[in-house]
Amino acid sequence: MEEELKNKDDECLIGEVGDTAEPELQDEAKKKRVKRIIIFSVILLVAIAVAVIIFLLIKKSDDKKESEEKEHSNEKFNILFNDSQISKPLHTNKKYEVIKLKDSDYTFILVHNPKTLTEGLEIRTKFGFHTGVIDGFAHYAEHIFFGGTERVSELDIFSISDQFNEFLNAYTWNEETVFQYFSSNYTYDILLDYVSDIIQRPKLNQTHLETEINVVTSEFDNYNSTSSAYIDILSMNSNPEYGFYQTVTGHTGNKQTLGNHTTEVLSNYLKNYFKIIFKPENCLFLLYSSKSIEEMRNLAQKYFSFKLEEPNKEFIDIFNKKIQSLDNEVFLDGQLGKIALFNNSRQTPILVITIYH
Repeated sequence: MEEELKNKDDECLIGEVGDTAEPELQDEAKKKRVKRIIIFSVILLVAIAVAVIIFLLIKKSDDKKESEEKEHSNEKFNILFNDSQISKPLHTNKKYEVIKLKDSDYTFILVHNPKTLTEGLEIRTKFGFHTGVIDGFAHYAEHIFFGGTERVSELDIFSISDQFNEFLNAYTWNEETVFQYFSSNYTYDILLDYVSDIIQRPKLNQTHLETEINVVTSEFDNYNSTSSAYIDILSMNSNPEYGFYQTVTGHTGNKQTLGNHTTEVLSNYLKNYFKIIFKPENCLFLLYSSKSIEEMRNLAQKYFSFKLEEPNKEFIDIFNKKIQSLDNEVFLDGQLGKIALFNNSRQTPILVITIYH
């Protein structure tokens, strides 16, 4: 009996202890779990807050940097006309902008065409046959401009052109010389770098200067065979004081007009002539690309923010004298009648009279 009571007392004791201990342990465990959750949540919130702060600081820094870069970039050019100020077709994806670089004063027309696979550069200068210091000199200078630079030889240029399907072209006309370059999207930087280099450092070695006289002569022979009468009649009937028609080569140039000068003289003329036609006030650049307007601005700044040296005074005097002759009348009184008679058999002089009157 005592044994049974003892066992019952033990069971009661155990039951009492169990009943009282389990809730306390459970509460304690719950408290610990809640505490851990709270601590974890606080740490997570702090971590998120720190991450957000860091992100905002980085973004602010990037925005500030971008703003400074944009402001710094804007310091390098002026926008003369933006896209909304330029008249263009109603349905076009092209965007336009005209800027002027502050470092060099060069003016650029930027044309963004998102669909094109061809990148283009055109340089239009004010001077052509009128302003050649020697008969045919402007045409000769156009040829020399493709003769390479101090870094890139003529052969390298045409090798690059063939390899990357680039297209180089130029023409000289009465009042302008125009240089045109086209390349793929992948070689646009190479092209712009080359053009920038040749404007600043054209290669004028003796061999190339002599070779191009032969090339110009070849063109003159082809031209003269079909147009000698035209040139002769215009020369005979034009005003002797007007320098444009004081020529027998049709302004193309030949060995007699160009070959009478040493390569040293021609080289000196060319160096100074390039410095004149590529003065900011005498030329206009056009960039045509699938690149954005902003990217083209950067390319213009990268490759054309330079200033050329001034031509020497001797050449400026020669050049100005040639320019002054253009203020005279092309034809004197009575000469237009002779030209009109010539028009009965040849229509080309009508165009000449139309252009200059």
